[in-house]
Amino acid sequence: MKVVRGISHWDENFRNPVVAIGVFDGLHHGHRLLLQKTRERAKIIGGTPLVMTFHPHPAKVIHPERELSLIASLEYRLRLLRNENIEACLVVNFTKRFARISPDHFVQHYLVQKLKAREIVVGDDFHFGHNRRGDICFLQKCAARYGFLVHAIPVCCGVDRRKVSSSQIRKFIARGDIEHARELLERPVTILGRIIRGDRRGRELGYPTANLDAMQTGFAPRGVYCVRVYLNEMSLEGMANIGSRPSFKKEGQLGIEVHLFDFNKNIYGKEILVEFLKKIRDEKFFPSREALIEQLKIDEKQARQWFAGQH
Repeated sequence: MKVVRGISHWDENFRNPVVAIGVFDGLHHGHRLLLQKTRERAKIIGGTPLVMTFHPHPAKVIHPERELSLIASLEYRLRLLRNENIEACLVVNFTKRFARISPDHFVQHYLVQKLKAREIVVGDDFHFGHNRRGDICFLQKCAARYGFLVHAIPVCCGVDRRKVSSSQIRKFIARGDIEHARELLERPVTILGRIIRGDRRGRELGYPTANLDAMQTGFAPRGVYCVRVYLNEMSLEGMANIGSRPSFKKEGQLGIEVHLFDFNKNIYGKEILVEFLKKIRDEKFFPSREALIEQLKIDEKQARQWFAGQH
């Protein structure tokens, strides 16, 4: 999949483009319905399946005062899109200036002139343009004027046809409910990040950890979890602790620490994918170093037993 960052760099000329539009945070079940429709329509008309996405998330630009933790970083989102047989992805730089453009300008300049879209695939609650004035009805009117087709897809899943949304998944992750988040994602809650140097406290406790920068990864659930880590071609088992490390007076500094079982190599700077598979416990305060070490031993035993039961 070719990735183009910024509309000014888009000079592609694909045959009969069918364009899926959205943030696609987490690339959950509903998002994949859109991509499936995109591929199907491209095959029918002899066209090319494309994606237009946005970075940063529009809500971070329009409402910077609101805290928003993304399910997936942009790089992980692009990695997931690469597995969806999409030919190319345009990453639009979402700025305050972009947020002010009119719905008609967005359609005319971005969809018609630049992407030359033959068909558009969006969720049935899609809004765009200044103050979100553009909606499906407006897009349909533009389609008649400019000569493209619009497909508005309801993003539901399961036998009860539940509506799927990224905000719903974020709520599950925020309370550590990775099982329900997994149902809507149709895969484990996962983060992607590069290993940074920590304060080496884990090594001093007998549990060396790979540390990730919480500002760069996707949304990690707080607590202690059984995790599977992918490093290059290796699949490793371990346990992860995500929290503010209250026992070391680190409140306010979210830490992501991953202890890999039976592994002792220098992997600073390496990129790893971390899947959260089973919650062991919530984060808690320990009055002493000895109490923490004792709990880590219990956590490791529970995690190893859980993995043994999965084999």
